[in-house]
Amino acid sequence: MSTRSLHLKVLVVDDDTHIRDSLGMALEEDHNAEVIMAATRKAALEALRLHDAESPYGMVIADKYLGIPEEDVGDAIRDAACACIPPIPVVILMSSSFTQQETITGTTTVYKVPKIQTLQVVSEVTAA
Repeated sequence: MSTRSLHLKVLVVDDDTHIRDSLGMALEEDHNAEVIMAATRKAALEALRLHDAESPYGMVIADKYLGIPEEDVGDAIRDAACACIPPIPVVILMSSSFTQQETITGTTTVYKVPKIQTLQVVSEVTAA
């Protein structure tokens, strides 16, 4: 990890170990982020429940579907992130080429993007 000070804390939620690890490594190397990882809905919601306003998440990146059979967890993670103080921007990873940006209750932006565009969106969000 770089000797630069950490400026971004990110919760990465994906049940695919390779995607989770690759994304975590890229966030650490390219954005000098502190990365917390979760593989299940329960672990992700627990991490958000333990959210610390003194050291808040700067972003949550979550696969929309987790597990076998697939469970749609996008809305649950979005709602938990929106309830945090301060609210946390959320990037929902989609399998399709579908891209959407929405603002929830004027406080939290939710980006729904194809997995291949994840790091591009992270760069755009952190630059803003």
